[in-house]
Amino acid sequence: MNPPSFSIRPRITGRGFIMLSALVIGAVWGRLVLNLHTDWAINPQYGFGDFVPAFVVFLVMLRWRDRPALSQPAQCGSILAAASALLFLLLPIRVVQEANPEWRILNWMHAGIVVGFTFLSIGFVGGFRFARHFLIPLLLIFLAIPWPLAIEQSVIQILSSAVAHGTTAVLNIAGISAFQAGNLIHLPTGDVRVEDACSGIRSLSGTLMASVFIGEFYRLTTRRRIALLGGGVAVALMLNFIRALFLTWKAAINGPESVARWHDSAGLLIFGVSFAILWFSGERLQNIRPARPAGPASPFVPIRLAFLIAAGLWLLSVEIATAVWFQIEERKSHLAEAWHPVWPEDGAAFKRYKTSDESHSLLRFNEGFSAVFKEKNHAPWQLFYFQWEPSRFAARFAGTFRPELFLPEVGLKLVAKKNPFTVRIDKTEMLFQCAEFSHDGGTLYVFVSRVQDRAQPGRLEPLVSERLQNAWLGRRNPGEQIFQIVVAGPQTFDQAREEIQNRVPALLQAAPGR
Repeated sequence: MNPPSFSIRPRITGRGFIMLSALVIGAVWGRLVLNLHTDWAINPQYGFGDFVPAFVVFLVMLRWRDRPALSQPAQCGSILAAASALLFLLLPIRVVQEANPEWRILNWMHAGIVVGFTFLSIGFVGGFRFARHFLIPLLLIFLAIPWPLAIEQSVIQILSSAVAHGTTAVLNIAGISAFQAGNLIHLPTGDVRVEDACSGIRSLSGTLMASVFIGEFYRLTTRRRIALLGGGVAVALMLNFIRALFLTWKAAINGPESVARWHDSAGLLIFGVSFAILWFSGERLQNIRPARPAGPASPFVPIRLAFLIAAGLWLLSVEIATAVWFQIEERKSHLAEAWHPVWPEDGAAFKRYKTSDESHSLLRFNEGFSAVFKEKNHAPWQLFYFQWEPSRFAARFAGTFRPELFLPEVGLKLVAKKNPFTVRIDKTEMLFQCAEFSHDGGTLYVFVSRVQDRAQPGRLEPLVSERLQNAWLGRRNPGEQIFQIVVAGPQTFDQAREEIQNRVPALLQAAPGR
């Protein structure tokens, strides 16, 4: 049965068709890349992401040289309907994304829509066999999307612990006294922390992308691509372990301050060596086979001019509607109260400390400090306060603050998460989440509260319903505050919670929102 006649009659052909099609598809990809660029800019682990769109284009151009023959697609109407449905989904995705820029799962959904629309568009023009020919280059973009935070931090913890354990063992064999506590390595000259960069996660992310790129560049068989990927990951992790061992050895000989002089240069050397090994391996594994001639450039089934124009106008409307929606709703909303610490800094029981450079580099807060607060007849508290001014980056940085993910790095062991509870301050309530940790045979209770402008105090990881509510109420680019209180001493969680509820109101005061 022949497809409907409207779908196979050319409406626009030649250079005009190619330019208009490229413009529409480029606009779809451009919005995705622009959104991902923010994550690439603030997260060094995905710093290579800016190169990936160019790699995608490059690999598509290589694929174009030996493209298969174009064929007349079946079910043209269904293909157009599916492509239209994917374009329609961009509107809710963009609105929710605007209100929740740190919600990484939306990036995966957005990328899925973009790749799916591109695949369907290519399939409409030349058939699905023609579209499958270009699928692998399109999928490369998924390797540049930040992983969900829980998965990312779990991998970091596993790699960091393994690197710290292996480094400690080798140093002790070499006659250098070393003791591991979480991701900290205690040396006679001081402590060295196996941080994210030294865990191997950056090497792992870059290696995954480079392996797929090189495998596609040399057009390796599936088995050889898997071998290249596995070998590349193994080499990257091994070289990164050597790097961590070298830096720790330097710290044991010259002191921990010497690590900073070698840290970045050693990382660049590791990346260069890993990439060179991957490229050499890919060249050795490539198949020696004659190049397949390209399929005919015509005839093909061009997308209707009306569809291309409608798609372009819809993409423009999505961005305009998103911007207008938030501007209207922001005028209606009122800033929530901001909480400001009123620590008794003049008392001998309160000692304030400057946050570490590492914490500032990771969280990029505008204001932050830590303190120890110890009053008579009360358990000692360790206090942390971080504040971010309203911006597109604030939610991303505040959203990465997870005590249950980061505290194990310094030797604490998560025992259990407790039910959240509220503390009433003046006329409003402040929500605290709590987790119980064990350390050196003792128990610590960690209480955390996250406060956003234009929102009531909420969870560190908002519920899906709360994220959708933020979009519905037009809340975006909020200022952020994080309060963390570590309590040592109480025998039970109920005792620690009672202390928080009784003492926090005297240590915080409400003020008009920023």
